Amino acid sequence: MSKKGIIGIIIAAVVLIGGGVAFALLNKSPKQAYMLAEKDNLENWQSLFEARYDKELEWYEKTQNEKSESDATISFKVPENANDNFGMLAMLNTFSLIMNSQNDLKEGISNNTITINMMGNPIGNLLVGLNKHDLTVGTSLTNTMKIDDKKLSEYLATQGMEGADIDFTEVFSPEGIKQQQQDAEYLAQHYFTVFFKSLDDKNFTSNKGEVDVYGSKVKAENIVMTLDEAQIRKTVKAILDELAKDEKTKTIIERNMKTQSFGMEGVEQPTMEDFYAEIDKAREDIDSAELPDEVKSSIWVNNKIIVNRDLTITEKDDTFAVKGMRDVKKNNSNFKYVLTAPTGEEATLLGELVFDGKKVNDLIEFTVDQTTVTYTANEDVTDTNRIFERKITASDKSGELGLPATNGAIAWDGEMTYEKDTFDGVHNFVVTTDAEELGRMIIDSKTKLVKRVEPMTFDSTVENLSDKTPKEIDAYLEEVMGNLFGSLLGGM
Repeated sequence: MSKKGIIGIIIAAVVLIGGGVAFALLNKSPKQAYMLAEKDNLENWQSLFEARYDKELEWYEKTQNEKSESDATISFKVPENANDNFGMLAMLNTFSLIMNSQNDLKEGISNNTITINMMGNPIGNLLVGLNKHDLTVGTSLTNTMKIDDKKLSEYLATQGMEGADIDFTEVFSPEGIKQQQQDAEYLAQHYFTVFFKSLDDKNFTSNKGEVDVYGSKVKAENIVMTLDEAQIRKTVKAILDELAKDEKTKTIIERNMKTQSFGMEGVEQPTMEDFYAEIDKAREDIDSAELPDEVKSSIWVNNKIIVNRDLTITEKDDTFAVKGMRDVKKNNSNFKYVLTAPTGEEATLLGELVFDGKKVNDLIEFTVDQTTVTYTANEDVTDTNRIFERKITASDKSGELGLPATNGAIAWDGEMTYEKDTFDGVHNFVVTTDAEELGRMIIDSKTKLVKRVEPMTFDSTVENLSDKTPKEIDAYLEEVMGNLFGSLLGGM
């Protein structure tokens, strides 16, 4: 990572980090009021999402904390008029995947079976079982293999992934996810404090007045944060210094590096030494680093919502700007933001989000020059059911993106049903270009809560790789891959 890359991340953190931290302040100064407004505004965005998808979020929590079993069938459909000279695409119409998953994540048990069907007949399967620290994998074409996370870490170290200390209970369990959330909360709160303390009260002003929001005058509080180059340098230096010395931050970074490296064999991963060497280099160069001349953020706050925003980052004669407005009523929100680059090019992000408790009608549109990406959602919602149509459409009239068509779309429609102990859904994913359907994928899924999940059992002999040396594992895997390749050739 370059010096400018690190400083860029820090500057982004300066602007954003204060918005994600909860704190309550009485008799607020302009500095305190600014940070609290960003926090309240972020929480409102979160509440809009939670109001729309409360049932899905509730079921996610259930599957993390209770025992569950899921069955899903995935099938494909390609139009008859598809460009398919060799008949390969047409084969997809006879192809399906049948999946079963049983999970007790609190106990570290996950049993997964994938069966491949062709013309209604099974032609192969894959079994993956996780029992606390043991991973077992088997297929219809190979022997079943088992390895524990300690041995896997040892083996990966011989493949150029030193320090890959894998713990399956951390990677897959609710406790592991909870740890990630706690890590994120600590970093936000800790570095918000550093950020907050590094700023002077004189950097903030506050006045009451009126501001235009979609053609209407709205009474609001205008809070302005102005950071000159010296203040930016002081803030970035304070955060860099804290990054270098805080032991808990080092633990979090190391833990996440190990998680990110899981399954990335052959890909060079940065080490802790590399990361902190870059931090130390950035600290050494901070006094001479090129930083913006000024960061100025003006927000207008009404009823805990930022209804108008004007952010400019100025460096010499170049200015990057974000200007926009937002109108919120209950679970509805309209917004429009215009991003202007130093070259004068503009990008527009606008949205109309409508939810009355029974119907969702959302539109989000992002436009750059002659290219537009649009998301739409139309949904009917009850306490036990959701019927939905969602679509992402991309339009490239300029041809500069090199897309194979002027317009393309991915549509996702279906129906979900929620009961006390079951969650069923039918999902259709359709890909089109210039209104011509290229193909679709259909997923029919059923999930239920169960009373018991036992570790997966295997009919065939299980080869325990945990008892082998890394060289013996290499030799065994080469033999397995050779047999698999031979079986596939024979089948073809």
